[in-house]
Amino acid sequence: MTRLCPPAAIGERRSCEPSIDVSLMKTLLIAILAISVGSVLGVASTAARMGYIPSWRPSETPAVPPPSETKTVDGSRPQLVIDATEFDFGTLERDAKSRHAFLVRNAGDAPLTLANGGSTCKCTILGGLEEEEAVLAPGEQREVELEWTAKTLGSEFRQTATLLTNDPIRPRVELSVFGAVADSIQVTPTEIIFSKADPDTTFDAQLRILSLRDEPMQVLEHHFQDPEAEDFFHVAIRQLAAGELENPQVRHALEVNVQLQPGLPVGPIDELLYLQTNIPGREEIEVPIRGRVASKLSIYGNGWSEENGTLVLGKVKKSEGARHELTLSIRGEHADQVQLSVGKISTDTLKISFGEPIVLGQGRLVRVPLIIEVPPGSRTVNFLGGDVSEPAEVIIHSTHPQAPRLRMLVRYVIEP
Repeated sequence: MTRLCPPAAIGERRSCEPSIDVSLMKTLLIAILAISVGSVLGVASTAARMGYIPSWRPSETPAVPPPSETKTVDGSRPQLVIDATEFDFGTLERDAKSRHAFLVRNAGDAPLTLANGGSTCKCTILGGLEEEEAVLAPGEQREVELEWTAKTLGSEFRQTATLLTNDPIRPRVELSVFGAVADSIQVTPTEIIFSKADPDTTFDAQLRILSLRDEPMQVLEHHFQDPEAEDFFHVAIRQLAAGELENPQVRHALEVNVQLQPGLPVGPIDELLYLQTNIPGREEIEVPIRGRVASKLSIYGNGWSEENGTLVLGKVKKSEGARHELTLSIRGEHADQVQLSVGKISTDTLKISFGEPIVLGQGRLVRVPLIIEVPPGSRTVNFLGGDVSEPAEVIIHSTHPQAPRLRMLVRYVIEP
């Protein structure tokens, strides 16, 4: 509302302008604000009903901090520069091994640290990063090498490896290799197996290398992962004739015969045979040789682990006890004349006895029931092994000249 000015004195000039009541001003501002909020809500409601999503929605990806926030105290920082993060191998022969080197450079003014951040199972970071970090001075560069073995079952492959750095802008770099897999060279079977080989007898096993290519195929030389294996494995290679090939698409074939010689120590066989060839893209063929050289005395049966030499009985009730039967096998010349005896039992809660032997193979193979008992009423004990206790130990003596002693462990716990 308006306000009247009082009359001015003689000779006095006064300016008097109309003014707005303060309460009226507040009322008007509140009304304007209410109208504005209502309009905005109305527009938003309409947009939601029409499926409109405003483009100004906040991003969920955090912003990269500006360089000034990631520098060191003196203002310097490392900067990783890499020539590429992907490489196409093209076409590789299945099981072939290839490598590619990525060039990394430190374009910053502080040392750049590189570390292996892990990789998929068939892709390996080399170049000194297998176990420790590498440091690049400002301006320095080096190669980071990936090695890939085409063991995939499909016709294509893609594998990745992670490079960890102290570059604040690029702390992780994913390196990828990819390509196609061909089967013009085939190895069948893919490994040599000698199952329970006799330490005094020669054994032969074969594999074939088949080529669908027109070029002649040769094995130029071979060697073993362990040089001493040459004394126990003899390798012979021959070219197969066309009449020996079952697949008409095979143009050339080689047979590789591996003969296990007497004298290999008793225990598991775990060796690698490397065949160097004239095949482009498959210059080296890797053949695993696995198996086990069995002792003249061996044990088998339910609950028995030949690898660990352990029988697991588990939980045994004190009032009931337990009885378990294995088979002890004796092989070799005059096996039927071998005498067995129990040399040691590390606990009085275990009993060992032998059943009636079964003679086979004109006396060269004897199978003896091996009976393990926990007598009812035995005291409570824990022979489960692990951090709490050791398993019970049993030593069996024999008159066999090549196997005078056999050791077995028994894991069990007697509960009330």
